[in-house]
Amino acid sequence: MDHGSLTPRGRWELKTGRKKFTTQSLLSSPQQTQSPQWRLQPRRIVEDELQPRGLRAQLQARSYENQWLLDHMRSFNVVANQRYQQLLNLIDATMFPVPSSMRAYELDFRWAAAYPNIRFLALVLVVLRIVFWIF
Repeated sequence: MDHGSLTPRGRWELKTGRKKFTTQSLLSSPQQTQSPQWRLQPRRIVEDELQPRGLRAQLQARSYENQWLLDHMRSFNVVANQRYQQLLNLIDATMFPVPSSMRAYELDFRWAAAYPNIRFLALVLVVLRIVFWIF
């Protein structure tokens, strides 16, 4: 390597900011035994990389979801889970004991707020309407 020329790795390090060179360091003699100093800056966390958790994650619509439906699905989930627990209590009282894993399970209808699922459900309703209209 000639003095003053960069390897592909050195070019990449300069572009990405992994190494910082000054004019003095480039003009210094090649006999310099001092190793280059790496100036790595701590990685900054970008706000977009943080995923919402908890209640905010449940209320915030993703890019493929309808916000209005998502708002209404939350109240529907609460009612559906209450009815599900009532059904499990009825089964437990009349037939046989219900496992604890089934009691801990919660229904989630968030999938119904996604646009592809809305289209599919609408298509199924249209096809069923046509089938029952014909027969």
